[in-house]
Amino acid sequence: MKKKGNLMVRRALAAALASMAVILAGCSARSEIAPDSFQSAAEGAGFTVTQEESEQDVAAYYTAVKEDAAVSYFEFNNASDAQAAYASLKKSIATSGASVVESDAFCKYSVTNGEIYHIIIRSGTTLVYAKSPSSQQEYVDQLVDSLAI
Repeated sequence: MKKKGNLMVRRALAAALASMAVILAGCSARSEIAPDSFQSAAEGAGFTVTQEESEQDVAAYYTAVKEDAAVSYFEFNNASDAQAAYASLKKSIATSGASVVESDAFCKYSVTNGEIYHIIIRSGTTLVYAKSPSSQQEYVDQLVDSLAI
């Protein structure tokens, strides 16, 4: 009887571990944002989108504006340039109380600093940075949600 009980516990534990692996894999599976996906999501959220002139290490650069909320999209030539830009932006707005998620492939930093809401999201070679009055955070959050990042 004891062997049957141990077998059932092992099976239950194996099933729980397999479920946890699937859940964690799903959480970490984040993809880069294509420029056209950003543009269509921003326009769908009511932002006015402008394609900006790209710089040397940037393959694509867009800005999106809705009232006083501003969102910038960058597609870098490589992930290390995107990571460096993320770190630089994060350092420039660093404050206590920030929400931070960071891994090699994905980083997300959001904080309200006084009356200003900031969010920086890096996924692979892409980076999205938004700055808005706290009262317009919903505009930014709606856009971020529609990007599924």
